[in-house]
Amino acid sequence: MVDIEITYDPREYEVVNGAVLDDTFYRLPDGEWIRHARRVTGRDDLVICYHVHEGSFVLCQMRVDSDVKIVSELHAMTEPPDRGGWLPDQLLIMKCRPDYVKVAEIREARREAKYKERFLKRESEEQRKSVIKHMKNQGIGAQEANWAMSTNRYVGDVEGGDSLAEQRERLSDLAKKKVYNFAQQ
Repeated sequence: MVDIEITYDPREYEVVNGAVLDDTFYRLPDGEWIRHARRVTGRDDLVICYHVHEGSFVLCQMRVDSDVKIVSELHAMTEPPDRGGWLPDQLLIMKCRPDYVKVAEIREARREAKYKERFLKRESEEQRKSVIKHMKNQGIGAQEANWAMSTNRYVGDVEGGDSLAEQRERLSDLAKKKVYNFAQQ
């Protein structure tokens, strides 16, 4: 049996997936906008490059590694950033965040969503138990037994939110308007 070990080498990744500065992709001199971008993001490795084949200006992260200048493209623009291709500061900060920060934010958002879902289910279950207890106190035995044995999931006020409140309102309005006419049978 052959043992295979896959390792991640950031330098190799950048060489394979990044662009190397040459005749078709070259760095432009620093202008007012790139200096602003560096101040806003706090990153000194940002440069503006021009892509000859695409005819686009590209915001890049540059890394010099053993005489090879490797750039990773962060954002492409059709116009020069100093003359109309200016990005809002929030978008610029978002584009220039390191990948590990983005991954951490996504994980945190997923964790918060999972906790919120658990909280809403717990609240709904507590409200269901409260309704069953209320029915028991009111002496409504058959309905209480049906609710207690039901396999359908109960959606409480907190979990249902505004849509549940609107649906309840619509149903109660329809129930008020309903007219029973037994005379025509």
